[in-house]
Amino acid sequence: MFPTWLATSTLLFVLLLGLSFLQQALYYNSGLIPSRYVEVMVDKDRSGFQQVLVTSVIVIISTSLVKSLVSFVSGVLYVNWRGSLTRFIHKFYFAQDNYYELNVLQRDIDNLDQRITQDVDKFSNQFSSIFSTLVISPFTVGYYTYQCYKSIGYIGPLSIYGYFIVGTLFNKILMAPIIKLVFQQEKLEGNFRFKHMQLRVNAESTAFYHSGLLEEKKTNVKFENLLGVQLKLVIYQLLLQCSVNFFDYFGSIVSYMVVSIPLFIGDFDDLMPGELAGVISKYSFISMYLVHSFSQLIDLSNKVSDIAGYTHRIGEVLEFFKEKTGPSQDSFRFEDNLDDGILFKIENLTYSAPQSIDKPLVKDLDLEIHRGKNVLITGKT
Repeated sequence: MFPTWLATSTLLFVLLLGLSFLQQALYYNSGLIPSRYVEVMVDKDRSGFQQVLVTSVIVIISTSLVKSLVSFVSGVLYVNWRGSLTRFIHKFYFAQDNYYELNVLQRDIDNLDQRITQDVDKFSNQFSSIFSTLVISPFTVGYYTYQCYKSIGYIGPLSIYGYFIVGTLFNKILMAPIIKLVFQQEKLEGNFRFKHMQLRVNAESTAFYHSGLLEEKKTNVKFENLLGVQLKLVIYQLLLQCSVNFFDYFGSIVSYMVVSIPLFIGDFDDLMPGELAGVISKYSFISMYLVHSFSQLIDLSNKVSDIAGYTHRIGEVLEFFKEKTGPSQDSFRFEDNLDDGILFKIENLTYSAPQSIDKPLVKDLDLEIHRGKNVLITGKT
């Protein structure tokens, strides 16, 4: 995905990283705006209100622009990754007749066309959509952890971290079966699509034999198998989504619980009403955004489970290519410098049908074809 330091994908990644940091800085400033509004409105400060209003408009416009740019760069990165990964697979797929071995001889890897087209596309799209979040999250979590500790004390970040760990472990348990079901669904999708393609190619011969009812029965069997797996996947995704939504919404309550600790033990008793309202609003935002940063990671559970399924399917193809590019066990070779008069020469040739490798048709064959000499091949037929 990042072939060289100056590759397009690498430069896009650096640009995306910079925009993501800028986006987080703008989010922080926009999050503090409500506390400023509260202070100037409680104190009835007209000039202060005008300054906050101008500042908030500038911050909101900047945030909207940067957020759109992050989405745009992620989209360009998706297209670039899909192109690079597809071309990389094509390089090995069309070499050494691998396309023949994968589609005819290899039984373990199904639906190569789907893996190269749809699975690579979905993997690139999903990964690009979460990539910026994954990269920026450690920095965001670290910064807001420090701010939360400085504002509320160790009990604040400690409570939020415990909340996140519980949510992560619970979602991880729910993700495990979804990864397997995504893998199985994509396999059955390919089988169902291939059946329709097969009927399209052989439509004339099928109509000649009036086999429409038989083909309908076979196609419906594949379709029912697909629907069964999809229904299981939807059920498991419902459970995961319920868990994700619960931890999302409960996070807002956790942030207020954290802020209430210094409030009720008297840390803010010396503040005026306007200052107190502003401090509560500011601290609530800091703790809430720390919860939000963790919630974003929990929200990725659905996409991560899908990506894991696509990665498994694409990885099987890449592992096959890796094995093929290792030391060859095949002793078959061509030589052009034959003796005069010999047109064709075979030594120690053994071959079998594609699906019966353990049953050779011919074993240890030696054969020479000479110029001007006829050859009669006899034997069992």
